[in-house]
Amino acid sequence: MKKSLLGELAERFVTQKENLASEALNIILNKSKEANQAVCNVISKLDDRIEENLKFTTQVHSSKDSAIPDLIGYSSQNKPVVIVEAKFWASLTKNQPETYISRLPDQTPSVLVFLAPQKRKYSLYMEIISRLNESKLDFKENKDQNLDVITLNTFHSICFLNWEEVLQSIKNNVSEDSKTFSDVNQLIGLCFAIDTDSFIPFSKEEISPMVGKRNIDFCDLVDEVVDFGKGQKEFTSKGLNKGATKYLYYRYFKIGTYNCKIKFDNRLWYEKANTPLWFEIFGEGKDDWENPDSFFILKNKLREFENTSPPIMYDIMGMPPLIPLYVKSGLSKDDLIKDLYNQIMNLKNNL
Repeated sequence: MKKSLLGELAERFVTQKENLASEALNIILNKSKEANQAVCNVISKLDDRIEENLKFTTQVHSSKDSAIPDLIGYSSQNKPVVIVEAKFWASLTKNQPETYISRLPDQTPSVLVFLAPQKRKYSLYMEIISRLNESKLDFKENKDQNLDVITLNTFHSICFLNWEEVLQSIKNNVSEDSKTFSDVNQLIGLCFAIDTDSFIPFSKEEISPMVGKRNIDFCDLVDEVVDFGKGQKEFTSKGLNKGATKYLYYRYFKIGTYNCKIKFDNRLWYEKANTPLWFEIFGEGKDDWENPDSFFILKNKLREFENTSPPIMYDIMGMPPLIPLYVKSGLSKDDLIKDLYNQIMNLKNNL
């Protein structure tokens, strides 16, 4: 797909492309009744209590907190029943989702919507689950709805939509020769440009020496977890390699007879789950490192962990079980190493 004129201009002149996308969507929703109703219909498929026509506005400040949602949809009673956070690849802020949840009106059916690319939808869902757990907020997953809804209480929920389905719904409901149809195509081109940018300019925070220090810390954790396990007489690494390739640093070791690997993996961090550290189990025995039959047996033993939220095991065809090791915030280094070690041992004890 070629970039639209809006996408081309945004790439050259705009640093906050995500804000441009949400502002463009807001203009479309307020100029076209059909577009507004199309988006409300998409949301109502996840919560049918939401009105069919809302008044949307952007960048709404509050005297109670510092959060600035990308879009808010107001009901006919002027209540903020839909709060939309438009995401592409930027990380969640400290306000998401807790502060936004607190803005949903009491005793009124209302939703917090995360609008993101389809490729990010799954990892974003799992990150929100983790944050809800950390905040000790009550919630219920609706897994029969394809990870689209998290129910918070009788009135409130969190919904996950992707840009493609929302914009396509608008296109399907407006005339092809209308100004709105042309505007939506421009926005689709902008979203394509944002989603496929091969390089996003660095912010000052991203090139801070602390970022480099953190990458060093993650690589050190790979070694220190293995060394801790050796100190506990559970791990051995004699004759096994450590090393690095593009995007990752790894170390092989054994737990009893099981062949294992722990790694700092940037690509998995980006594509799969919000953690830089990963663990793999290959099989048992000296030469049992690349046996698909062993992988199948191990995955079956760990199958219960595939359905946790967030997942503790990923099943990738032809690969060994892939285990995210979740790095907990706020822990001292010694406590973090022990926690990562315990995550590994918990998996091993289920084999």
